[in-house]
Amino acid sequence: QAMLWADSVRFGAQRPAERMASLSHQLFDALSDIPQLTLISTAPGPVITVLAPGQDSHRLAVFLSHGGIMARSGYFCAHHYLKEKRRLPPLLRFSLGLHTSDDDIAATHQSLARLLKGLS
Repeated sequence: QAMLWADSVRFGAQRPAERMASLSHQLFDALSDIPQLTLISTAPGPVITVLAPGQDSHRLAVFLSHGGIMARSGYFCAHHYLKEKRRLPPLLRFSLGLHTSDDDIAATHQSLARLLKGLS
């Protein structure tokens, strides 16, 4: 039943997979536009991971949460690979869902860009 429901849902003229692809591209492009960020993710997807060199990802996640933007920080079940092999600090990750709106992505871009500009 869930698959039948998911196939019947529309976001305007978009099916769920098309909507997620659209949101993924929007968020990837928005985050790519922030000069203080390094994208760890190499392509748009429903989960996009970034690094703000010189900034504490845990603090960034907390600051974003105060603005109503949910992001995770850390190593995301890949601790050994990210920390020991790639030698990366904790990262910041954004996850998209069908509940995500275009306004959510715009707010994420604006808040994160403003936050990082103020910290540099």
